[in-house]
Amino acid sequence: VIAMTICRPTIRRGFLGFLVTLISGFAANVIRISFFALNISFPDYFFGIDVMSEPWHDLAGLLFLTLGCIPIIYWIFINYSPVHYENERYKNFNMSLKILSLIRSPKSCRVKNYKPLFQAIVFLSIAFLIVNLPRKPIDVATKNLTLNLPTWINGETAKIVPLLPKEKAYFEKYGGAAIKANYGNHSLLLVKTTSPLRHLHSPDECLRGLGFKVRYKGISNSPTPSSIYKAISKNNSNYRIAVSFISNQGVSTSNISEAIWHWFKNPKSEWLSIQRISPWNIDSDEYEGWDKAVFTALDININNLKGE
Repeated sequence: VIAMTICRPTIRRGFLGFLVTLISGFAANVIRISFFALNISFPDYFFGIDVMSEPWHDLAGLLFLTLGCIPIIYWIFINYSPVHYENERYKNFNMSLKILSLIRSPKSCRVKNYKPLFQAIVFLSIAFLIVNLPRKPIDVATKNLTLNLPTWINGETAKIVPLLPKEKAYFEKYGGAAIKANYGNHSLLLVKTTSPLRHLHSPDECLRGLGFKVRYKGISNSPTPSSIYKAISKNNSNYRIAVSFISNQGVSTSNISEAIWHWFKNPKSEWLSIQRISPWNIDSDEYEGWDKAVFTALDININNLKGE
């Protein structure tokens, strides 16, 4: 928008600038995601830097955003012309003279250039129409998916935690299913969907919205590939968040991008997000025991899963 305002191009040149913006934005995002994937797969080539953690993640994002802006800046340089502004100032000066003449002698001089006003009304009408078009999301998952929590895990009985009203409304509108419960000191959240692009995401997105500070801590492959996060609440309570994504085809991954990649190859597959929440200050044996108990209670044979 700023580039169009500064350059004030013709419709043809403006449309070309719009295409340049789309292509450069798409290319920068593809390169950014590829860079993250390479870092996850070959961390030794990046001097041990984890680009999924802060501040490296944000710095990498800003770097590729800057690279994506270079074609747009180049388009500005080749389309900006100071002469254009000199001509505009001259036209505005002439228009001012005509208006003054109209005020002094309204019968002898009348301004009849209605073209800019007509164009403004047309574009305003189009904008009003676009924002009021009926919305029909295309990535709605299958509704009423069966999803049940184990009655007990590791000797602890489930205490169901009801979904928030906005969470219920979300799943009613976009399909899929979610359920969560507490088992003693641990908690379990399950999300089932046929549209992982819509429903699957890393825990930090929701937790930050609830006021938590979240840090990505890496990947654990025991008992199955899982992304590990540390969440700190407002009262400084620390929690360990482990999440795995498993399909009904037996594919297991800790990475949402890989889950979506497999879903693209088999769009009819169902995906289950298994998020385990535990206190941070317990030993690793208890973590592992809790994770194994969760998969056993869900009747998931981790030995038959195809990992990364």
